[in-house]
Amino acid sequence: MKITNYFPGRIEEIFEKKHVDPNQDVKFEDMIKNAINNISHLQQDADKQIQSFLNGEPVDLHNVMIALEKSNINFRLLTEIRNKALMAYEEIMKMPI
Repeated sequence: MKITNYFPGRIEEIFEKKHVDPNQDVKFEDMIKNAINNISHLQQDADKQIQSFLNGEPVDLHNVMIALEKSNINFRLLTEIRNKALMAYEEIMKMPI
């Protein structure tokens, strides 16, 4: 029995590894801004899919739910990163000089 990929090409896109040049300066601020923009786009995409579904357009419910969960997971991840950064800052401020 031959098993074929249900989403041809999508798996490679999802697991595509990004290579970062170690000599290139990457600022934490830029990383956070990019993450916020990415989450914003994911939320806008989820909102568009919800509106399309509610308007009766031919949108699969599972695609709507996947878009919502992607947005939700990424938002929770960014919130946890913020919380950890804030906790690290508070620990540094408690250190005696």
